[in-house]
Amino acid sequence: MIIDDLKQIVKKTAPKVDVDKITEDARLLEDLRLDSLSVLMMSMGVEEFYGITLEEFVPFKTVKDVIDYLKKMGIKDE
Repeated sequence: MIIDDLKQIVKKTAPKVDVDKITEDARLLEDLRLDSLSVLMMSMGVEEFYGITLEEFVPFKTVKDVIDYLKKMGIKDE
C-alpha cells in the first residue's frame, strides 16, 4: 500500500519522525513535525522510490494529499 511505502520513505528521509503517527489524515507540518527540508527530502525519496518526477511545487498538506497525487500519477494502492 502507498501509505506503507511512505512510512519507509519517511523513515529514511526523516528518521526522527515516529512512523506510527503516519496516517492518511496526518498533517505533514503540524502532526508529523516535518520542516520544509524534510518535506523536500521526502519528495525526493518518493521520486526515487517510484521512479517518477514530481511537479516543481506540489502543496502537500496531509499524507492523503501525497497518496492522492501518487494515484493520479498512476501509482496503484495495492
